[in-house]
Amino acid sequence: MDGAAGKVVSIVKVINHAKYDERTHDFDVALLQIQDAPADLPLLESYQGSDSFVDKEALVVGWGYTKEGGPLSAKLREVKVPIVSNATCAAGYQADGVGIADTMLCAGLKAGGKDSCQGDSGGPIVVSVGGKLVQTGIVSVGVGCARPDRYGVYTRLSKFSSWLRACMR
Repeated sequence: MDGAAGKVVSIVKVINHAKYDERTHDFDVALLQIQDAPADLPLLESYQGSDSFVDKEALVVGWGYTKEGGPLSAKLREVKVPIVSNATCAAGYQADGVGIADTMLCAGLKAGGKDSCQGDSGGPIVVSVGGKLVQTGIVSVGVGCARPDRYGVYTRLSKFSSWLRACMR
């Protein structure tokens, strides 16, 4: 169904990663099979190369809260945030007891102010590689929204390329 707000599609199958840990949010990835996927449905490529994007600007989009505890957005919004090292991210979350695994990617500002938020989960974080946008992660988790030293945490897609290919067979 086409409409001004986009295209509505039916999901016929959801494949959750068997190792997903609800407590740590590690392995926070799923694959959705779309019924009769239209040929014109735009898809992002998943990045397959070296994913050391520290300090590179990334773009996150979603319909989540516009601020912590705030209302959901009525329109698709975007935010540009730099990717930070997992060590920097882990240091920010140490007091919260949140671990950052190598299957995760973090982005945001040390001072806060820009972030994905509740309701954005499952959406993409993309970077430009050679002039082409590629999806490097999936919005996963965080403490609050846009807080200082509390970076957005994303599933690092490069760690799941084999799993995704196996699921699509």
